[in-house]
Amino acid sequence: MKNWIDSFLKSKGPFHLLIILGFTMVSLLFYYPLLSGKIQLQSDIRQYEGMSRQLKDYRAETGKETYWIDNAFGGMPTYQLGANYPGDFLNPVYSFFRILPRPAHILFLYLLGAYLLLLILKLPWHSALFGALALDR
Repeated sequence: MKNWIDSFLKSKGPFHLLIILGFTMVSLLFYYPLLSGKIQLQSDIRQYEGMSRQLKDYRAETGKETYWIDNAFGGMPTYQLGANYPGDFLNPVYSFFRILPRPAHILFLYLLGAYLLLLILKLPWHSALFGALALDR
């Protein structure tokens, strides 16, 4: 298995990196207003910002983390409002994929995931490339 992966990366690795770079460009071109500083107005994000305001203010004032806020529903936990947990090992992974602005990074992950899935299903690279583009839009 290791020999197969090594030979695959040596023979086709740069080619697949070029396709991944193409997915990055497609994602940014699809959401081209992001590049000029425009932001898509999303009501759920706006509501999240209002709900998490107390958490962010407390973090800025004290430097500590709170796991309970009292500004909504008579009080609620902050696990869905952006609380930082010391044992969160997925946050660096998420931050790595957030190199593109939101929501372009989501389209990039869809394209990459579909491309990898189609390659794993042993489709030729050109079918996987066009299949990933077709599956995502």
